[in-house]
Amino acid sequence: MTAEELLERYAAGERDFSGVNLEGVNLSGTELRGIILRGANLRQANLRDSDLSGYWEKPNPMVLTDLREANCCEVDFSGTTLEVVDFSNAILTGANFNSAVLDRVWFIDANLEDVNWSECRVWRFSVEGARLGTGLEDIIRTDWRKRC
Repeated sequence: MTAEELLERYAAGERDFSGVNLEGVNLSGTELRGIILRGANLRQANLRDSDLSGYWEKPNPMVLTDLREANCCEVDFSGTTLEVVDFSNAILTGANFNSAVLDRVWFIDANLEDVNWSECRVWRFSVEGARLGTGLEDIIRTDWRKRC
């Protein structure tokens, strides 16, 4: 699906984009509040500075996805694999990373207050300069050097 098609359908009131292929699509700077991306392919998608707040409900694994400066309040990443994802300067207040798997994910200067980290597995990530809430003790740190 192209960015233009998604934005046109979103403007017409559609919110459920489950299973769509958005690989490599540039949606930077867009307002997509309440969009449902269950099973969507967001590989190499550019969502920088977009408003994605609300309910996503478990997108497919996110690889090489740009979410810098995005508003991801209340987004449900539970059970999702995120690999090489940049959330620098993003707002993630109330986001859910329950049972998610993170490898090379950056939260530099992000707002991580009230995030659910329960049983989140982390290989390599950075929270440098981030506003941290509680719950980071629930993260399961994994030695990435032993990864198969």
